Amino acid sequence: MKRRTLAYYTAGFFLMSTACLNSQWPATPLKSPTESLKAVKAANADFIEQQKKTLDTLDDISAAADEIRIKGKRT
Repeated sequence: MKRRTLAYYTAGFFLMSTACLNSQWPATPLKSPTESLKAVKAANADFIEQQKKTLDTLDDISAAADEIRIKGKRT
């Protein structure tokens, strides 16, 4: 009884582990390291531009909040 259960668990483990390994293969062929680096640099540049826009927006909001505080103190 215990051997049969162990065999089922072992078979299940191997079936599940091979399914996970096959699904992790890249869909496209591997790129050269230089191409991968260029892709990462481009993605980082886009991310940095997005961060700069976000910081500009936050600066504008902070300036508007300061103006509201100043006008609120005057009244």
